[in-house]
Amino acid sequence: MFSQSIIRSTGQFWKLLFSSIAMLAGSIVPMFPSVGMGWIPGTILAAAGLAFASYSISCPNCGIRWFWKAMSNLELQGWLVWMVSRPDCPDCKKDFREN
Repeated sequence: MFSQSIIRSTGQFWKLLFSSIAMLAGSIVPMFPSVGMGWIPGTILAAAGLAFASYSISCPNCGIRWFWKAMSNLELQGWLVWMVSRPDCPDCKKDFREN
C-alpha cells in the first residue's frame, strides 16, 4: 500500500516527514519549559511545518497540492490514509507507480 502511494512514488515522503516533525515539535516541545522554546516560537514552527507541507507536496504533472487537498476535503482521520495509499493523482489521474 505505502510503497505504491503517490507520496512515495514521487519522492515526496521526506516533505511529509519533515513537516510532520516540525508540526509535532512546535506543538509538544513548548510544554517542557526546560527545553527553552516558548509558545510563540513553537506556534511559528508548527505553522511553518503546515505551510511547507501545504505548499510543497504536489503533483509533478498537474501541480495540484495534494496535502492541501487532503486536509481541506477529507475527514480529519482520513487524510493521512489517503496520502499514503493513493496510487494516482486525484485530479489528472496520472499513475506514478510507472516511474
